[in-house]
Amino acid sequence: MLDLVDALVALSEEGTMGRAAVRLRVTQSAVSKRIDTLEARVGSPLIERAGRRVRLTPAGTHLVAMVAPLCAQIRAALAAEAPGRPVVIGSSPALLSSWLPSALARARDAVPGTPLEIHSHRGPGVVDRLRSGLVDIAVVVDAGLPADMEVDRVAEEPMVVVGAHDALPTRLWLIETASLTWMALERRVGRLGVEPIGRVESFSTLVQLARNGFGPALVPLGIAEAMRAESRPFHDLSRPIALAGRPGVLARPDVARLREALTEAIRAECPR
Repeated sequence: MLDLVDALVALSEEGTMGRAAVRLRVTQSAVSKRIDTLEARVGSPLIERAGRRVRLTPAGTHLVAMVAPLCAQIRAALAAEAPGRPVVIGSSPALLSSWLPSALARARDAVPGTPLEIHSHRGPGVVDRLRSGLVDIAVVVDAGLPADMEVDRVAEEPMVVVGAHDALPTRLWLIETASLTWMALERRVGRLGVEPIGRVESFSTLVQLARNGFGPALVPLGIAEAMRAESRPFHDLSRPIALAGRPGVLARPDVARLREALTEAIRAECPR
């Protein structure tokens, strides 16, 4: 039954049979058969096609909301009984392409004997995997994380402007609205009177646009430093960096040790 529910949860988060199959490490036909079996058990349709994508019916959405937390608890209980199992860490490509790997290395060295498994997903995707039990602990931007998560704000990463040569601009290239960084900063950016020149899905793309004369861009300091881009502080704007996890998972001794080490490592490595 857990495999059947996993297939539905994966579809709800991935949106296509193909991506759900890759995540579950099975074939697309296996995912489809699991959904068919679950629908037969429940007695109603749980998914519907929307072009190439798949979306949940109201019954499917309700079932995921009810059972996903239970599945996460089962995974946590099984993991607690599996010695040597790696601690699964999730974060975003932006953090993992700047200062976070140095912090992870520092934390790894502080807890020898604790194997780590690192996954990269866009911010909202990391939160989804955290809630479904596929990630043990996440390093994310705190944009108002779910109430069932335990959250430690551990650092503030300054936001900077790349490509501004004179006064601080009010028209900037910005990150997409679905980004956790944007969700965390939207109100403060709005109060500064900023208008978007345009939006893209990647901070590294923003830097490259600014470098090539398409206009200044707002990016985290860590990205600017990693790409060796000249930058200027943008007022006192910063994004909150947090460690998050389900309380039961964070109580595991291996995860608790890593959490403490990672907190110190992030505070040491996050640019200020």
